[in-house]
Amino acid sequence: MWREALEGQTHPAYITDASWEVIVHNEAFARLFPGGQVPRNTMRWMLLDPSGAPCSPTGTPPGRPSSSPN
Repeated sequence: MWREALEGQTHPAYITDASWEVIVHNEAFARLFPGGQVPRNTMRWMLLDPSGAPCSPTGTPPGRPSSSPN
């Protein structure tokens, strides 16, 4: 059911469960990642993987100071 809903979307789209595990995604979303390898958990990717840092609220990897002013 979810796959059918996303297949009609031309922009990147995905659905996660309450734990941010990716349930389903479309091809446009997969193209955002090297080799089309979508992370299993989008929140972990955004907060813990350096390649996801630009998507995090601070835009910096964990443990590094943010360049944005307080």
